[in-house]
Amino acid sequence: MSVTKVKVNHHGLVYSGEYLTEGHSVSFIIQEDDVRVIENFKSGYKSSTIENFYPIDEAIEYQDKLIQLGYDKVS
Repeated sequence: MSVTKVKVNHHGLVYSGEYLTEGHSVSFIIQEDDVRVIENFKSGYKSSTIENFYPIDEAIEYQDKLIQLGYDKVS
């Protein structure tokens, strides 16, 4: 199985990888027709995980928003 690192359409690019800011990490895993997004929240002794699947267009918008908010790409 090959892993896609980037997906392109007329709205832009979405990259595989993890974005991080204090207490919140978001992983983008590009699949055939959509993007799996796994979010981890950590605060003190509590943590939670949310997993969603986004169409490519929505994943591009979400990733761009994280970058604008100052999230760092760590992988």
